Amino acid sequence: MAVGGGVVGGLYIVGRLAERQLVKAREAETALLVERTRKANQFSATESTCRHTLASLMPTLLNQVRESLNTEAVTALLRAKPGPEEKLELWERLKVLAISQCLAVIVGSAFLAVMLRTQLNVLAGALYQQEMSTSSSERMSPALQQAFLNSSHHFVTAGLAGVCQNLESCVKSNLSLSLTARLTLSELEAHLTQLFEMVREDQSGIFSDPAPSFISQEEESTLSAEERERLAHLLADSLDVLESEDTLELLVAVCRQGLAHLLDRVADHYSVSPLPAYNNINNKASNSTESDSDSGFVSPASVALPLARLLPILTAVLEEEGGDPWLNHLQESPSLQRQAANVYETFSFPQTSSKEGETWTSTLYQAVTSFWTSTMSPDTT
Repeated sequence: MAVGGGVVGGLYIVGRLAERQLVKAREAETALLVERTRKANQFSATESTCRHTLASLMPTLLNQVRESLNTEAVTALLRAKPGPEEKLELWERLKVLAISQCLAVIVGSAFLAVMLRTQLNVLAGALYQQEMSTSSSERMSPALQQAFLNSSHHFVTAGLAGVCQNLESCVKSNLSLSLTARLTLSELEAHLTQLFEMVREDQSGIFSDPAPSFISQEEESTLSAEERERLAHLLADSLDVLESEDTLELLVAVCRQGLAHLLDRVADHYSVSPLPAYNNINNKASNSTESDSDSGFVSPASVALPLARLLPILTAVLEEEGGDPWLNHLQESPSLQRQAANVYETFSFPQTSSKEGETWTSTLYQAVTSFWTSTMSPDTT
C-alpha cells in the first residue's frame, strides 16, 4: 500500500508539473500572439504615416526639380524668336533639361519613398524599444526625432539640387539624339532606359553615394552632444539600409516602373499623332490591319514623333507624374511595403513585456506632426 501511495503521489506531482508547464506554454503562446498583433498594428500605423508624409513632400520635390532644371526660362527665350544659331543652342539646352527632369522626378521620388519608409521604420523600431524599456537613457527627445526626419526634407531641397546637377551632366554627356530624330514609343523607351542605366552606373551619382543627398552639413544646435551622437547612429543605420544590395536592387526596379508610368502617359500623345510616312508601309498587311487602317485606327507602336515635338510633351507629363498614379504606386507598392516591414522587424526585435502610459503610436504621430509643421512652414518651403 505504501508503494502504491508513493506511485500515486508521484503521478500527482508529475501531473501538477505538467499542468504548470502547459499553462506557461499557453501563456507564452498568448503573449507571442498579442505581441505579433500589436506589432502588426504599429507597422500599419507607420505605413499610414509614410503615405501621408510622402504625399506632403512630393510637391516640394517637384518644385525643386523645376527650379534646378528650369525649362520654362529656356522656353521663354525661344518665344522671343532669337536668331538661328541661338535658337538651335536653346533647343539643345531644352532637350537636356527636359529629359533630365524626367529622370530627376523618377529617381528622386524613388529614393524619397525608400528612404522615408526606412527612416520612419527605424524611428518606429527605436520608439518601440523605448516603450518597452524602463531606462530613461533610452528616451528620444522630440527634437532628436525631428532632426532625424529632417534629412528627408533636406533631400527634397538642397540634396535634390545636387542630384539634378549630376543628372544634367550625365544626360548632356550621353544623349546624342538629334532634335529632328523621329522616335517610336519603343525607341523612346530604349533611349530613356539607356540613359537611366548610365545614371545608375555614375560613380559620382546618388546610386553610388546617396549620403551627401540626405545628410546636411549644418550642426543641430538644439541637440546635446549625446543626442547628436545618437542622431549620427540613426542616420548611419538608415544609410546602411539604403546602400545595401537588396535596397539598391529595389530602387532600380522602382525607377524602371517609374519609366513605364512616364511612357504610359506619353503613349496617349502618340495615339493621336499618326505619322504620314508610316501610312503606306506594309502594303501586304493582313485583312485585320487593313480594317484598322480603314477605320482610322493607328497603333501607337506604329507612330513616330520628332524629338523636338516630344520635349514639350515630356515636360507637360511631369505635371501629372507627381499626381495620383505614380504617387499612389509609391504609396501602395507591395515591394516597398515588404522592404519597410523588414526594416521595422530588424529595428524592433521581439519583446514580450508591455508598458502603460504614452503609447508608441502617439509618440510617432507627435514626431511626424512636428516634422510636417516645420517643413511646411513659410521659413522652410
